[in-house]
Amino acid sequence: MKEQRCFTQKLPQHLKKLKKELKKLTYPTMFEQHVSDEQFLIDQIKSETGQKNRNNVTRTQAYLEFYQTFPEIHWALLGHMVSRNGAWNMTDLKGDLLSRVLSSQERKEGVFQVFRAKVIGLYFKMSFRKCYFIEKV
Repeated sequence: MKEQRCFTQKLPQHLKKLKKELKKLTYPTMFEQHVSDEQFLIDQIKSETGQKNRNNVTRTQAYLEFYQTFPEIHWALLGHMVSRNGAWNMTDLKGDLLSRVLSSQERKEGVFQVFRAKVIGLYFKMSFRKCYFIEKV
């Protein structure tokens, strides 16, 4: 009978406050905060990558700045060089192979330049997110 009374008695005010605080520290709340922190980092990475992926100049500069900060990440220098030279070296529309793939109308319209720009932009989007993640973590 005594044990039942213990569970049915009202908690003193100071224990009620403690109980409330303990409820705030439960696993779901901590988990939700962790997920929220991760989502914030993901949003930051997407935003920063988008800003630096405006054009070839901003992409090239982003790779170089990252490499200068983290010289041990050699592929960032490679990304910088590919980005810098990609536009220059990949625009030959009169080459033997490309003329077999694109019609003369497509070559005049610059289909290859659009394709090349999209590919370089997509590659940057994928690779620079890794750079930014390395920098933040």
